[in-house]
Amino acid sequence: MLCIWDSSPLPNKPSNWHKKGYHASLDGHVRDLWHWKAIRTNDMMLADDNYFGAPITPRTGERRYTAGYQTDGKESGAYIMNWQWYKKDAIIPRRLPNPSTKYSTEEVLPWFGSTPYQTQHDTYPLGTTLPSVLYRSNRFEGDRADVRAHAQYADGRWHLEMARKNDTHSDKDVALKSGVCLWVAAFDGAQIAHTHHMQGIKLAYQGDKAL
Repeated sequence: MLCIWDSSPLPNKPSNWHKKGYHASLDGHVRDLWHWKAIRTNDMMLADDNYFGAPITPRTGERRYTAGYQTDGKESGAYIMNWQWYKKDAIIPRRLPNPSTKYSTEEVLPWFGSTPYQTQHDTYPLGTTLPSVLYRSNRFEGDRADVRAHAQYADGRWHLEMARKNDTHSDKDVALKSGVCLWVAAFDGAQIAHTHHMQGIKLAYQGDKAL
């Protein structure tokens, strides 16, 4: 896998604004990525099934070029971020909670517990924290939903469990078998400046004659 620390690490590809490089696979092999997200996917009981592949062709007008970091395909399901766009000194949300809606900034804002943003309804003081994620349909279905995951927060720590079939028969997934290595990394809103798990976890299935 390639990760070059430069603002424009790939020839003829857009530079990135954070200057922390890109993720991409340049050897023709997919790297599977199970991306659990505390707010965006935990209530779905899923991890977002993604992958690192070859750098894609840039699309005119796209907000963020992600090179080889891509999501698996899906049949339905989605979440969206609760902002229209950033301004220099503020963020305008897509939707505001209904007056009767009890919400937590650490939870998803229900679509039917909110209304489209209108200036006359924005009575929140500047600096108010609102939920940043909206569910507008059901959870992911299809290839992107192959990884079941759920976590609970207790005693200052997240306790996370994940599960997936050994072989999903998807060309975007790596089949799990003895000898396959896994790595763990914490992102925490850091773009690609995440932690690095140096020593991989090598799978060894009990009873596997290949061991």
